[in-house]
Amino acid sequence: MSENTATKLSWDRNLQPTIGISSCLIGENVCHDGGNLSNDIICFEIAPWVNLQPFCPEVSAGMGVPRPEIKLVKEADHIYALGIDNEPLNATSRLSAAAKQAIHQWGRLLSGYIVKARSPSCGSGSTPLYNQQAATVGLTDGIFVRELKLAYPDLMIVDESFFANKDTALAFLNNCYYRHQLINKDMAPV
Repeated sequence: MSENTATKLSWDRNLQPTIGISSCLIGENVCHDGGNLSNDIICFEIAPWVNLQPFCPEVSAGMGVPRPEIKLVKEADHIYALGIDNEPLNATSRLSAAAKQAIHQWGRLLSGYIVKARSPSCGSGSTPLYNQQAATVGLTDGIFVRELKLAYPDLMIVDESFFANKDTALAFLNNCYYRHQLINKDMAPV
């Protein structure tokens, strides 16, 4: 971003907001197949202006890399993270526990979050939801994002498709800097 459009942004890491991010989006090889989904706008237009807090719920839950793919399946009133090719795999409890632990450790410091679209752990309203017969029945949040929204309902959470251009990146950054100011104001000693 050019200097004239980044008037509110700071190069000083001590003044920058902390933004949570799906680890795969910044080049960490944590995808189920051992790869990553690095995003240029995030890496070059967002990252210089914020402190990134990378997190992969599936790795944090001990699922490893590479790992079996999972999908979200609705059974009665519950949503489960189940194996696609490994039917006995139920990662729901492990993902939920890893999410809650991470949120407890650093959630209150976050000024925004960038997640991986359609991910069974990280998707925000974009993750396919299946029934027991493997038919798609809608879209939902991934297991981690569901926990994050419960803990911080006012936190701005976007997926990588939000960053269509530099203008949307700047809008996200401005929102995060504003929230960062509010967080610091609330945490300041009286």
